[in-house]
Amino acid sequence: MAVLKRGSQGADVQKLQEKLLARGFNPGQIDSSFGPGTEAAVLAFQRSAGLHPDGIVGPATATALGLDVAVEAVPVLPAVTVDVVSQMFPFTTVGNIRANLPTVLGALVEPQLTGKKMILMALATIRAETESFRPISEGPSRFNTSPGGPDFDLYDHRQDLGNLGPPDGANFRGRGFIQLTGRSNYQVHGKLLAWATSWWIIRSWPTIPRSPRGCWRAFSRATSCRSRTLCCRAICAPPAGW
Repeated sequence: MAVLKRGSQGADVQKLQEKLLARGFNPGQIDSSFGPGTEAAVLAFQRSAGLHPDGIVGPATATALGLDVAVEAVPVLPAVTVDVVSQMFPFTTVGNIRANLPTVLGALVEPQLTGKKMILMALATIRAETESFRPISEGPSRFNTSPGGPDFDLYDHRQDLGNLGPPDGANFRGRGFIQLTGRSNYQVHGKLLAWATSWWIIRSWPTIPRSPRGCWRAFSRATSCRSRTLCCRAICAPPAGW
């Protein structure tokens, strides 16, 4: 989808107007024309969502509204191909890169983290934490499981992770591209993504992390926080990897 602003016309504008109306921001007549009513609705939505209120629907606003965002529309990203990334991950199955690269790039489009240095930093982080280039769940190891003990029992009482005892270690273990771990990370960063609206959701997080959207949103928020220290709005929800 192209960037939409006042004066834009066509099917994409109609989709935008319908999304705004569904979110409670009335653009006026649904007429496929980006006029003052649509602009006012966009501005109101952006302020509500904590986005830069410029009245222009770029990647961040479009993604927040649930509109399709074409990764190719961002100038730097077309050069980040499966072949190029495969050279950075010489020991990784190409199929994993092919399957997950669009998701990773989409994660960077949403918060507009599409500069060359940012993309390279994001890929380097994935290689360091999950070289298989796919969201994974942390496995038992001597660092998280005692000899002969239940899986992840050494996490159960980790106050620095916000864990309160069994089965927090297993429930809130690392998941995703970036292995955020512990109840506090799930709770704090999930709330920033408006996922921690109830105790039920908190308890459901160990299963939510299997949805692709949750995974890449977590990845992008974590990337944003590391690069800009936007800890107030960044990192992500339940540990990366959903």
